Amino acid sequence: MINYNYYMIEVIIVMLKTSDAQRRAIAAYDSKFKRINTRIPPELYARMVKTGKSANTVIIEALEFYLSSKPDDCDKGPDK
Repeated sequence: MINYNYYMIEVIIVMLKTSDAQRRAIAAYDSKFKRINTRIPPELYARMVKTGKSANTVIIEALEFYLSSKPDDCDKGPDK
């Protein structure tokens, strides 16, 4: 009798392995961006979902809009 659970585990393990080249490519891509984690009130999140855009897109557009109305000295952040 064939033990299918054993073979499923083998397939899942093989699928979870990431090659070194893939890891390097991901690291190179991620190095082009800064990562920000945020907490959003549920009401605001619901409004954001209704736009049909991704959370990332909405946040980037909101930041661009907000910062476009600020003076240039706002561009002097911790990295500059």
